[in-house]
Amino acid sequence: MDIKQYQRLAEKTAMSFGDNLDGISRRCCIAGLGLAGEAGEVADLIKKKEGYGKTVGIYDLIDELGDVMWYIAETATAYGLDLDLICETNIAKLKNRHGEKFNEDHYV
Repeated sequence: MDIKQYQRLAEKTAMSFGDNLDGISRRCCIAGLGLAGEAGEVADLIKKKEGYGKTVGIYDLIDELGDVMWYIAETATAYGLDLDLICETNIAKLKNRHGEKFNEDHYV
């Protein structure tokens, strides 16, 4: 599945959160807060494994990262952004930041 397809499919599961809330789209607000919450759940899994030595199932991590991904897609969609543009922009930033150390061929 490519990132554009994922974003389109994720949007189909998004609820309508109604009108604006003090000039901020309620959809944007819910998406951003959901992203923060799900990122916290990922952090909690890592804390349990690394901090307390507990067993964390790989599928638990996949599940939580999937939730983060859904909220990233929803946040992008709510602001009219495409995930592929976000990914391309991030890679350009990394290339700029890491200069000669960044070698695409190394990661293929």
